[in-house]
Amino acid sequence: LGLGKGGVHLAGASAGVGVLLTAALEALWKGYEIQSLFLDIPAIPTQKGLALWKQTYEAETTHRRNASIASNSEKFVSFFESESYHRNAFSRVLPLEFLDWGMHAYIGNDTSVDFMGGALDVNEWRRISQTAKQNKNGHAVTLPKVLILTSRADPLCDAGVEFGRMYREAGGDVKSFDGLGSHAMMQIFDTEHYLEFMFAWMQVVAGETWCDANQQCDANN
Repeated sequence: LGLGKGGVHLAGASAGVGVLLTAALEALWKGYEIQSLFLDIPAIPTQKGLALWKQTYEAETTHRRNASIASNSEKFVSFFESESYHRNAFSRVLPLEFLDWGMHAYIGNDTSVDFMGGALDVNEWRRISQTAKQNKNGHAVTLPKVLILTSRADPLCDAGVEFGRMYREAGGDVKSFDGLGSHAMMQIFDTEHYLEFMFAWMQVVAGETWCDANQQCDANN
């Protein structure tokens, strides 16, 4: 179609961001080149949420083994434990009960499995940037540029902010957009920031100037 300068640009929204990150990390390890990741209102676990989940279910499994009894209790520990999760707890757009039920129904309680495929581990992304791995064209594999959109009234806001901080720590370039509205509602209540977000990604796809969160720009030629 003659759009942009080619390359691979991946986009995901809400729970789709988790799938995107897992697939992107695996593709990078296999030597595929990815130019950018577009993360729209990420519904991904926080580090605190993951730690609480593992601690809770590992303790319950030990109790069942020692007591030799089966428990019918359901301990819904939130994967999204954070300040924004509690601050925006009364959001009607994304009720916390439904959010937590959905994650537990999908993930279960097997703490031995990393259901995010290492995508929330800073060391996994850091190894990509530090390993002299080459793609199929003989070029060095580098971390893709990342754009993250979060909404201040979203219970999942802090999860997106946390991932952006972790990705920068791993050596990646990140541009973050924080707007108004709850989950998936920014395009209605804050069209200015949403359009700014979309335009920034269009610039990346087109191979134009990239500016990170500190407004430090470089040409992506």
